[in-house]
Amino acid sequence: MSDIKGVLKRYQTASRAEADPASLVSLIERYNLPWFGPPCLATSNGVVAIKQSGLALKADERAICYRSLLRGDERNPILHKIRKLAALPQFYRLNWIRQLSTTSLSVNLDGTHNRLSHSLGTLDIASRFVKALGDECGVVESKAILLYAFIHDSFHGPMGHTMDLIKDVIWGARVEERIDKHLLLFHIEEATQKKGFLWDAVLSAKIGKDESECQAIFEYIEQFVTGDSMTKNFMAEIVDSDLDADRLDYIWRDHIHLMEGSLDDKKAEIEDLIESVSVIEEPRGEKHLYYDAVHEGTITDLLDLRVKFYTKFYEHPLKIVADEMLAHAIYYVLEGEGVLSGSGELAQAYRQLAEQFAYLTDDGLFHFLTEVTSKECHIIPYAIMQDLRANRPFEVVCKGSLKRENFYALTERYRVLDHELESIVREEMDNIRAHVRGRVLNIFNQGQYRAIIEKFNARIIEPVFVQSDGSALRGDPGPGDVCYPYTREDDLYWLQFLYGGSFRKKMLLERQLWKRLQAKEDRDGKFRDALSRVALALNECRPSARGGVEDVIAAVKKTPLVFLTLSWIPGISDQELRNHKRGLSRNGLRLQTDGVPIHKEIELTVKSADTDYNVTLSAPAVLLEGHGVKEFIAGVFEEFLQRREWAIPDALEEGLFWD
Repeated sequence: MSDIKGVLKRYQTASRAEADPASLVSLIERYNLPWFGPPCLATSNGVVAIKQSGLALKADERAICYRSLLRGDERNPILHKIRKLAALPQFYRLNWIRQLSTTSLSVNLDGTHNRLSHSLGTLDIASRFVKALGDECGVVESKAILLYAFIHDSFHGPMGHTMDLIKDVIWGARVEERIDKHLLLFHIEEATQKKGFLWDAVLSAKIGKDESECQAIFEYIEQFVTGDSMTKNFMAEIVDSDLDADRLDYIWRDHIHLMEGSLDDKKAEIEDLIESVSVIEEPRGEKHLYYDAVHEGTITDLLDLRVKFYTKFYEHPLKIVADEMLAHAIYYVLEGEGVLSGSGELAQAYRQLAEQFAYLTDDGLFHFLTEVTSKECHIIPYAIMQDLRANRPFEVVCKGSLKRENFYALTERYRVLDHELESIVREEMDNIRAHVRGRVLNIFNQGQYRAIIEKFNARIIEPVFVQSDGSALRGDPGPGDVCYPYTREDDLYWLQFLYGGSFRKKMLLERQLWKRLQAKEDRDGKFRDALSRVALALNECRPSARGGVEDVIAAVKKTPLVFLTLSWIPGISDQELRNHKRGLSRNGLRLQTDGVPIHKEIELTVKSADTDYNVTLSAPAVLLEGHGVKEFIAGVFEEFLQRREWAIPDALEEGLFWD
């Protein structure tokens, strides 16, 4: 972004009145200038000391101070060189990105810690791992591990993982992994070709002794990220595993900001845990990190804290509602500006918007949304952002979840039914396509389509019988066979499995539910009156809106204001569901005794009756103000859930549903 004059000129001429797709990039570029533009009044970044809080500073010393769980291996000169990268604008940008996204806006005011301090803390802890492993890591490999520890979060966008909710809208199907990981790999690959700001920063800091070694460092990091080298797995696991430098830092950092206490009583145990780490080569030649089994209690205590954070903070209902408000405001802005394709993702012509958007900070995002929603065409996202910033969140209408004790039954039913239900869809696909064509021609036969859905539903609610060998039973059940009856949780599981990983798909559900709420009007006209209240409230908060209340009502009718939050389902096995929210993966945490691997499942204190994978419906308070409106919305959603028109996503995407 070297054309500063061009950026500022485009910003000045960008439309502030009408929808103008070209102006969006211009607005965002302006807010990204500090990180990618040259210094203004300074001649350079100068000399900056990077030190842990509490260490002595000279009277006039310019420094960045931060808190850390452990002191780093201060005798390692590379540690100091990598720390200095924190003073560069591209990395200092992380100081403007909250570690816990909307937590401070919704649940806990103290959740404002940033990703730069986390990156430095992760670097310190990683240096202790490297020291503990001794000769297992060569000189260049050690440099790669420490650099990876520092840059692992460098490409987080605004509000962190909240933006992953709309990843498929902004990046489309071309990015399957998290956005920050996608951008990290892109910039690492660029650095292996001796290009880009990562390459320039590492070369200038002399982290490698020459260009050849710098290139080798990035080649190692590329292997860490992609997992392409079996013999380097243990090095990647120092930063990216079930209990690593990254997780140790954020468990501690989140604890001191969100809970009472500082984990000081655990520091000695954590140091002993790291000192116990060793590398064991497995039969297939893979090398992995192993912790001494004597520290199982420490590991369990730390991961138990993480489980508590999920319940109390990361997935608190108010945090979830705040995330949805922000994600929807962004989506409605992009939709209103005309930059989305028919499928709901950024159109090809506006792909450059995605990368620019990813480099915004939290403040940059909020300033951008404030500026762009000043246009009268964005009256609804304007109102959503106003209420989000002022701590006036949407209210929870209803919620459901899956009981942990039912995970096995749910996944067994899915395993048995999936093939049968797919067979029904294949059998009826020609009819479904005919109904799609009929809808386009306005000759859609609702009765015939309803018959297809009811055929589908008849099988879903039947009990499933499984034999002792795990195979599905076709005939009459025997003494050793197990019956898994249908429960409401089946629908919640299937709904999230089909739609939970995609905002675009979820919007299909929200639009159909919004239409259903308006079509299924009750006798008293509660919902019609509720929409009028919303329109009046919007018109009052933006009195300059053209067209008056009638135009606002028209906008409200086509813009869903009942938000559906779905969890992402990580797999189709009981173990995958249990492990995901605990932060565990298959064979992701390894223990050893006297150098011999032991196979033991880490058991965390999660009660079998605890719930997980929440489905939440939320709406603005003014919509729910009238008597019985909340119950009406909850009832229509329950009916929508049980009708299961959503069970055939391809058909729902074409707008097939019966009145």
